Amino acid sequence: MTGATPHPPVPFTSCELDETLASHGVPEGAPVAIALSGGADSLALTLLAAATRSVLALTVDHGLRAESADEAAQVAQWVAARGIPHRTLRWEGGKPASNIQAAARAARYDLMAAACRDAGISILLTAHHADDQAETLLLRLARGSGLKGLGGIAPMRELAPGLTLVRPLLGVTKAQLVATLTAMGQDWIEDPSNESEMFDRVKVRRLIADPPLEGLTVERLAATAERLRQAQVALDHYQTLWEAEAIERHSAGHAVLKASRLGSVPEETELRALADLIRWLGGQDFGPRLDSLSRLYADLKSPDFAGATLGGCQFVAEGRGRVLCVREAAAMTPRAPWVPGGLYDGRWLMDGEAEGLEIAPLGPEGWRGLRGQALSVSDRLEGMLPRAARLVLPAVFKGEELVALPSVGIMLRPDIGVRLSLQSLGLAKK
Repeated sequence: MTGATPHPPVPFTSCELDETLASHGVPEGAPVAIALSGGADSLALTLLAAATRSVLALTVDHGLRAESADEAAQVAQWVAARGIPHRTLRWEGGKPASNIQAAARAARYDLMAAACRDAGISILLTAHHADDQAETLLLRLARGSGLKGLGGIAPMRELAPGLTLVRPLLGVTKAQLVATLTAMGQDWIEDPSNESEMFDRVKVRRLIADPPLEGLTVERLAATAERLRQAQVALDHYQTLWEAEAIERHSAGHAVLKASRLGSVPEETELRALADLIRWLGGQDFGPRLDSLSRLYADLKSPDFAGATLGGCQFVAEGRGRVLCVREAAAMTPRAPWVPGGLYDGRWLMDGEAEGLEIAPLGPEGWRGLRGQALSVSDRLEGMLPRAARLVLPAVFKGEELVALPSVGIMLRPDIGVRLSLQSLGLAKK
């Protein structure tokens, strides 16, 4: 028996894109920036969006392949021919020897966030699509992810203060986007890494292309991820209620966990809250692995708990069923230049300009310097915060001189006005 001939993919349209953006709260005609690699997905998104609104296309040249500069130039030429503003952003400086993909991803988003801020744009679009969603679901399933991970790629999230990342193509297949460009007569760039079996995602892609089970399609997997994401939204509601009772968050950047509340609701809710707490304290996009998180959870519930570290965070038993949760000093970003509008340690937004400033953890040496420099200030700070929280305060230096602890509103020099604020005091669920 001959199988039915599959229908050819239908191109996606600008009207459909506008409808999807509106469902994500993006106003009609609002200007957007788009992460444009030159692949079929991001190029289709750029051309569709530019048909109805002002677009700034952003191409990041990571400098990791010899061809990357030429590819960025080709992309710039394509969009310029269509009258679309474009910037090429280069990842300068040394590259890490390991975990290069994660580092490149972080650099890419940092560069694009800065470009959006410079352009006064509050919406950044990326072209993650249904195939990406299906692959992500299978990859996370293989890694033993819980419900949060199996919900796949989120349709939107806050990328930086004042900047929302929106992914409007999660319901659109790669084949539709290729069909869209073909209908437009537009060529695109094929990334050779998309064919390299060095990467697990490529192996998963080939599995879906020739599935071992009937029904293991991109569309069905993406729909499953969306249903799991909706279940996650429901659990988030109950998690938020529990957090309000069990976790005290402080603007100085630390938190207090009421360990006596552990075990009062289903374990999954408390594990999720603990993972979000670790992400918030560490300024990270992702929480720790479930096995490590479960061990910490069991330790925290023990009456003999004395302390632990996980995910760049430190947990200190304070007695009376309370656990101080702070950033781990050894994991913090080392001394770095003060950059207005930039983020320090993944979560502190820097504001205010002054030449020659640097930011670093206060640390024991900085604390001793403060005691010698301004005893009354250090006495006041000692009454405000536990020692572990004081030592990881972000401190501003001019040379070797401590000039400010802006996260707690302490200015040691009247001529220097700088401010720090957390991206969010909540335990944001990304």
